[in-house]
Amino acid sequence: MRKRKWVRDFSKWDGKTPFFAGQPEKGRHAYVERKKTIFLAALALDLERRVIGEVKGKLADLDRFREEMKSEGARVSYGSPPFDTDDGGEKPGSQETKPG
Repeated sequence: MRKRKWVRDFSKWDGKTPFFAGQPEKGRHAYVERKKTIFLAALALDLERRVIGEVKGKLADLDRFREEMKSEGARVSYGSPPFDTDDGGEKPGSQETKPG
């Protein structure tokens, strides 16, 4: 059975428990998508090509979130992860195929 990823509300975060707690330090990455009033972040381990969890928060808290990611040694990028967030594999259609 595959481990289910978690979702945290940044406004309810206690400020003590790191988001990447217990994860390897190398390859930590937060992929942030900005919406009208909120942000959604997929927290990933790039070396393993998998998302370990998600964070949602108010746009007003985005700078504080980015600072937290920096303190945890994670890169921050805007947009979706470059891999499928359900199973850690490639996004559908991401590999070139030749007919025949």
